[in-house]
Amino acid sequence: MITDVIIIGGGAAGLCAAVYLKQNKPSLTIRILESMPRVGKKLALTGNGRCNISNRNVSLSNYHGNDPQFAEFALKAFDTAKTEEFFASLGIIFKEENGGKLYPYSLQASSVTDALRFAAARLGVEIITDET
Repeated sequence: MITDVIIIGGGAAGLCAAVYLKQNKPSLTIRILESMPRVGKKLALTGNGRCNISNRNVSLSNYHGNDPQFAEFALKAFDTAKTEEFFASLGIIFKEENGGKLYPYSLQASSVTDALRFAAARLGVEIITDET
């Protein structure tokens, strides 16, 4: 079988990328390669187990890297509204806390991890881990 997209790493970014691609291009065959025994393992531990997904006040002024143009492109291409829309499509709604911090309403990172894993499986993303 030919694989259209191979994603190295099944962390938050890899899982989100795979699910987003499959939602928008269902005909693609996507494979995630993960060295850990399970995808999303570290994601389940983020934010003291609560998973701070985003922030309502995201802006370019908070970026301190070498390539502000990339950050600007990324922030415009996938802004907070699109982030909320993407996670809502997985059944995750946000709870806003001080400073605009956005968490899953459950306040449990595991709910985000599970939603991404289930979506990847439902959409037919092939996941190859250290245990596969």
